[in-house]
Amino acid sequence: MSRNLNKHTFWEECYKTNQLTWDIGAPTPFLIEFLKNDKSLRNKKICVLGCGMGHDVIEFAKYHNEVHAIDFVEDAINHLECIKKDKPYNIVPKLMDIFDLGNLYKSYFDVVYEYTCYCAIPVDKRKDYRKIVYKILSNEGLYIGILF
Repeated sequence: MSRNLNKHTFWEECYKTNQLTWDIGAPTPFLIEFLKNDKSLRNKKICVLGCGMGHDVIEFAKYHNEVHAIDFVEDAINHLECIKKDKPYNIVPKLMDIFDLGNLYKSYFDVVYEYTCYCAIPVDKRKDYRKIVYKILSNEGLYIGILF
């Protein structure tokens, strides 16, 4: 499989062939502990960039947050849509490229979170990533990134 990370087709192929090497099948252990211990992350507007199968999205939603789950792979978003039907959580799945968020959500989010999204972005687009995060965060917003 070609590693053209900037192409939707690369990521779609990963989902279709179940090559989700970054997916541990559960919420990120760091996030579980962080949310248990930090009571300030309740009732917030949260954006999860490159949400994948949504394990971390669901974890945030358990704490009464409005969670916007962003991914440009249809299988990932469809998976979250199915989960959302069976859970009482406020999850907003969005099938879109994270680089298009700035026009829709200027200064909207209290928290922008990501786990393994940044490392998947081609180096020449990482400056644009930082600009998008800054644009969609509220003035008092918090960026939480688990970066590789």
